[in-house]
Amino acid sequence: MKNRNIKIIISGVGGQGVMLLTKSIMLAAKLSGLNTIGSEIHGHAVRGGSAYSVVIYGSNNESPILMRNSVDYIISLELAEALRMGPYLKKSGLVISSNTKIVPVVSVLKNERYPSEDDVKNAFDGWARNTIILDTKAITKKLGSSRVTNSVLYGVFSVFEQDNIPVEIFKETLLAQVPKKSLEENLKAFEEGVSIAEKELRISSYKNY
Repeated sequence: MKNRNIKIIISGVGGQGVMLLTKSIMLAAKLSGLNTIGSEIHGHAVRGGSAYSVVIYGSNNESPILMRNSVDYIISLELAEALRMGPYLKKSGLVISSNTKIVPVVSVLKNERYPSEDDVKNAFDGWARNTIILDTKAITKKLGSSRVTNSVLYGVFSVFEQDNIPVEIFKETLLAQVPKKSLEENLKAFEEGVSIAEKELRISSYKNY
C-alpha cells in the first residue's frame, strides 16, 4: 500500500464493542509495520448511546478528523449508525454493517420512524458501490452467543483487507483483546465472518477490493 492510507470508521452504540474493534484493528496494523493512528471514542460511549471511532493506517499518517468522501470502510454494529456515517464514505468504499436496531428511547417517545434495512441499502446505493448488511442476530444465534457480533464483522473486514494485513494477524489481535473465557466463542465468530466474506467475494463483484 505504497503512499496510501486506509481510513476506517467503527460505529455503534455504547456496550456493543466499538472499543474492542478499534483496539484490534490498530494492533493488527502496527504488527504489520504500518503507521497507525486512531481517535478516541466519540459520542456517548455509555451503554445505549451513539459512539464511533476512526482508525487510519498506511504509509503516512493523517488527521482522524472526518471529511465527506474520505473513508474506505464503515464497520457498524448498529444499522442506523451505519446510515449516520454514510456521507463520509468514499464512492469506492465498503460498508460492513449489522442489521441490529437499537432504537433510542427519545425516538420511541416521539414516535419517530426508525430507518429500515431497505432505507439504509437505498441510501448507500447513492454513496458507495459496495454494501454488506448482515443478519447478525441469526448468525450469532447459530454460533450460540449473542455477544460476538463485533467479532463476526471483524472477520468479514479481515478478508477485504488481507492484501494489507494478513488474516492471521487480525485473528491474533482479536484473541489478544478478549477475555480468556470467551476466546472460543470469539474465534468461532471471527471464522464465521471470514467464511461469509469469502463467499461474498465468490458470488459478487466488489470494485476496488
